[in-house]
Amino acid sequence: MCGQTWGYYLHDGLHAVYGGANAVPLGFLNASFVKAVVNQPEENARGVRFEAFVIPTKCDTMTLEE
Repeated sequence: MCGQTWGYYLHDGLHAVYGGANAVPLGFLNASFVKAVVNQPEENARGVRFEAFVIPTKCDTMTLEE
């Protein structure tokens, strides 16, 4: 499956297009993600967890291209 899915934001920075047989769009809680990045370990440790969610299949800002 690796390399068979793709996606990108449109110029407005809100709408996105994605595709691939097994593509699943995800969203991240920004504050949670930023905290994880700021606290990213340098080596030999688990990464910091952050909150994410699966974007619904019917979403006005996401377009699936097959």
